[in-house]
Amino acid sequence: MTTYKIIRFSAVLGVSGLLAACNSTTPSVATPTAPTPATSPTMTVATSGMTTTPAPSNNFLDAFNASQAKLTTTTPLTGNADYTGQVEVHTTQSTTDADNVVYGDVAMSVDFDGAATPIVASATNFEGRIGGVNTKVGGTLSSVGSAGVNQVLALPAGAVTATSIAVQLDGTLSDPTGTLTGDARMAISGSTKDNGNSIVGANSLIISETNGTRKINTGGRFYVDQ
Repeated sequence: MTTYKIIRFSAVLGVSGLLAACNSTTPSVATPTAPTPATSPTMTVATSGMTTTPAPSNNFLDAFNASQAKLTTTTPLTGNADYTGQVEVHTTQSTTDADNVVYGDVAMSVDFDGAATPIVASATNFEGRIGGVNTKVGGTLSSVGSAGVNQVLALPAGAVTATSIAVQLDGTLSDPTGTLTGDARMAISGSTKDNGNSIVGANSLIISETNGTRKINTGGRFYVDQ
């Protein structure tokens, strides 16, 4: 069980730009909102020869809303915490199309005590619908070995301290349609809720061909709970 206590921070970590540039090493963390779908490049879905099937029930939205509804953490956090949850990835420009979104399992361990690399995170078991077809996406994205952002940010404002996280996950994904196939880079940012028992926010995902050409620029939301 994670133990939290109030402490004073003598310095505030400075950051700039997060989801706007996944490759940045010093992004800022803002209060998460629903992602704005990318307008370039145009995302396409390979559906040739595929048979549509009824959309399966999914518990992501209920779980996300439950975590999002919790009170934002306003006191400093200490110690270590392990989290699990889910991340969503849209495969078209629509953020409400249930026939073109996949979900992955997220595991995250966070050190709130100022470690140089405070977050170890992974996302895997991506599965959902692409072109109306139930689809599994192979591969795992991990912060281990990534040169991207990895930080816990505590911002005191008077008697209140808001704590957020930012972490980059790299890896390779592959699915039968080719839509989410390629070198993948996901940036996750979120704010702590319920005295650090949950973290809720947004993600961006860039997938590139093996020749480095950008193939898809998308994203979604995420939540993790202890």
